[in-house]
Formats: sequence, C-alpha cells, structure tokens
Amino acid sequence: MPVITAGASRARTLSVWGVLLSVSLIAGPRGYAVSSLPVFPGAEGFGTTTRAAYGGATAPTVYRVTNLNDSGTGSLRAALTATVPRVVIFEISGTIPLASPVVIISPYLTVAGATAPAPGVTLKNFGLSIQTHDVLLQHVRIRVGDASGVAADTDCLTIYKENSYNIVVDHVSLSWALDEILGLGPGQGLVDRNVTVSNSIMSESLTNNTLNPQGTAKGMLVYEHTHNVSILRNLFAHHADRNPYVKDDTRTQIVNNLVYDWGTLGVAATMIGSYSETFGPSAASIVGNTYIGGPSTPTTDYAVRTRTPLDTGTQIYISGNTSTKITTFYRNDAGFDPRVSTPPVSLSGLTLATAATVEADVKAHAGARPVDRDAVDTRIINEVTNRTGRIVDSQSQVGGWPNLAVNTRGLTLPTSPHSLSSSGSGYTNLEEWMHRYASAVEGSPAMTLSVPAAPSNVRVVQ
Repeated sequence: MPVITAGASRARTLSVWGVLLSVSLIAGPRGYAVSSLPVFPGAEGFGTTTRAAYGGATAPTVYRVTNLNDSGTGSLRAALTATVPRVVIFEISGTIPLASPVVIISPYLTVAGATAPAPGVTLKNFGLSIQTHDVLLQHVRIRVGDASGVAADTDCLTIYKENSYNIVVDHVSLSWALDEILGLGPGQGLVDRNVTVSNSIMSESLTNNTLNPQGTAKGMLVYEHTHNVSILRNLFAHHADRNPYVKDDTRTQIVNNLVYDWGTLGVAATMIGSYSETFGPSAASIVGNTYIGGPSTPTTDYAVRTRTPLDTGTQIYISGNTSTKITTFYRNDAGFDPRVSTPPVSLSGLTLATAATVEADVKAHAGARPVDRDAVDTRIINEVTNRTGRIVDSQSQVGGWPNLAVNTRGLTLPTSPHSLSSSGSGYTNLEEWMHRYASAVEGSPAMTLSVPAAPSNVRVVQ
C-alpha cells in the first residue's frame, strides 16, 4: 500500500486491488469502480455516488500533510496537485498561508480534513480551484481576506472548467472572499455537472475593501449551462446577494438552507436568471429554506427573485420556505410566471426537513468542525442566534484570522486499508477509518463511540 508524505516520490504503483470490491461496487468505464454507495454515509445530492479517490484505475496513494508550508514536501499544495488517485490526511493543525491559489487538475481525490487534530486546518490569502472530476472535499476552512497581494477577484472555492464534475463539498467553512465565496461553472456544453455543496458555512464575503472597492459581498454563484447542482443544509450569512444566485440553463436543488442577513435593496437573497441575455431555460426546486433578515436586510427586500430577461421555458418550484423581517417573499421581474406546482428538479433521495427545524439543524451541524468550531464560525453561529452582526468590508473589522494552535499527531492507517471492510458496509477499511474521524468532528451520535482514540504521541508546537 502506498503511503507517502505529501510531495515525496510515490513508493510504487498498485496495478491491481488487494481484493475485489463486493456487490456494492460495479466495474466502471475507467477500469476501476463506480458505486451505488454514497461517497460517505448520509451523503445526498447530485454526484454523491462518486468514488472520489477510489474512482481511478489504481488504489489511491495516501498523502500525509505534515507542515503548514505553502508548498514542498509535506505540504497541502503538494498533496492536492499530485497526479495520481489520492487520499489526503492531516497530521497537523493550524493556518496555512497560501502564496497563490491551489489549482487541482488531476482527478480522483479525497480530502479528509477531519483527520487533522483539533482545532483543524484553515487556508488563508487564497483559495482552491477544482478543475477536475471525482473529488470529495471535507472538513477544512478557507478564509481568504484582503491582505496585501491577494487578487481582487479571489474566491474561496471555484469549481470551474467543463471537466469538473462528480464533486462533493461537505462540511467546509468559507469566508472573506473578495468576489464570490463559491463559484460553480460555467458548464460550457457538459450536460451534467453533478455537484453537491452541503452542510457548510459560507459567511462574510467582503465588500468595499481596498482590493475590490466595487465588491458587493457575494455568496454562491452557479453560472449558466451548469446542470445538476444540489445546495443542501448550508448556512449563508452576511452576503448582500447570491445566497445563492443561479443563472440561465441551470438545474439546481436549493433545499433546507439557512440564509441570514442579506442586503442590497432590491437584489434579493436568492436570484434566478441572467443579467442581460438568456442562455436557455432553468429549472430550480427551492424547498424548505429559512430566510432570516438581519441588521443588513432592508424590510422591503425579497427572499427569492427572478430576473429579466428569463427564458420562457424556465420552471421554478417554491415550497415550504419561511422568512422573517421582509414583507414580500417572492418577486418576479420576468414577463411570465415561471412558478410550477411540482419540482422540475426531482427531490427524490433527499431527506427533507421542514423550514421550522432548519435554523436549529443548520446551526448545530454546519461548518468544517461543528464539535470544535474556530472563533469565526462560533461568532457567526452566535450572530444568527442573537440576530446581530452585519455585512463587513474587511476581516479586520471582525477580529481577523484566529490564532489556531499548531498540534501534531501521527496517524496509523488501518490494516489492509484498501480492502473491503468486514463490517459489510461496502466501504474499504480506509474509508471507514476516515468516517470515524468525520463523525468525531461532526458530533454524529451514530458513530461517536467508535471514534479512534488519540494517539499517544500528540504534541503541541508553540
């Protein structure tokens, strides 16, 4: 089994599996496997049957992140930009100051941020750009900020290029972007992107700062021609608009999200349509979301708005949502009413909560590490609870980056990591091992008792 420190040469290439995966896995067109299992237990939405690191023709290499350097052996950048199927685990916590965006171009990647010791890992100054397919990203924070040298259009996370598909972003925390917090697309002819963004906190996109004076505190943008996107159980907090914004020729599920404190009079929290031209009809199922107006939210603003021009084939299903502070939930600027009585994007396979429970559920479970949140996520959750805070121009207005402890611990992988687990779950031993770390930082009651004990060689670096 190849296990290497990020950036080092790969010890060897596995040409065959140690075992054949069972009935839950079926031989796929890429010579490895596709799965009827969710990529992790409980995963829902488009793309969540990706095998991620296990989707390639060989067993994945395990890369260990052992330092907080921008690049080089043991760095996160070296692991993410490697060219083989790979699992990234973390033997260190703290803040990684990036000198440039990390561009991920090779497929079959699993990033297991929950393996980092408390308080986890945060990236600052620049973000990630996923320009490939079959990726699972979990349990990391990306907080860009407006430090000198950062580009004015820097996002926390972009999923770009037409070969970017089968991507799951789950339990991440994103904040202080200079453009969008998260940009997805455009599809450019690819029919199905199959992307899910779930259980995450997207907060405090920056506005009117020195690097981007025209910035307008933008949340999440789904570009035109982007099909099959699930936006599930996330917290959008302190963005003027794009909570989210989906353009023409898109197919999206916007379900059970909590949107707090949007602003900019007349723009609305969630927008559908394009600015000046149509690219084809859109379909959106907007169900069970809670929109809570905050100090930045005008009472005359809207939760959902359709723009003009809007393709006449557009269909929007709006059901079971709630709002506070604003007087009008929906505004339509198109020359026709695009609302329909049944979901144009099927909700089959999703666990639907009522909007009445969304605030409590999202506050309890969203973000990179709900069990040991950093000071930023803790503050954001408290502001939602207390109906305080507002859109900001700079991270310096809210205390800047927390000083995260640098803790290290060695990780011992399970025996026969790539063999199918004897538990009958259908996952490999390595996947089950990662699931236990994930449940520990998420506080999942179903798996808490099986969380691995902390290794004896934990140390704190001052």
